[in-house]
Amino acid sequence: MDLQKQFTEITSLIASAKSRAYQAVNKELVNLYWHVGEHVSKQVLSKAWG
Repeated sequence: MDLQKQFTEITSLIASAKSRAYQAVNKELVNLYWHVGEHVSKQVLSKAWG
């Protein structure tokens, strides 16, 4: 296996790992925003806020 092909495979592995990490972070951020919105909505409906 030549050096260029090995380098390409390694950079591909790194790119894939970065993509999975970004997806995991985005999933958690969406989950956080959902829960914050739910909390605010419940507070407004219970007339504690707004």
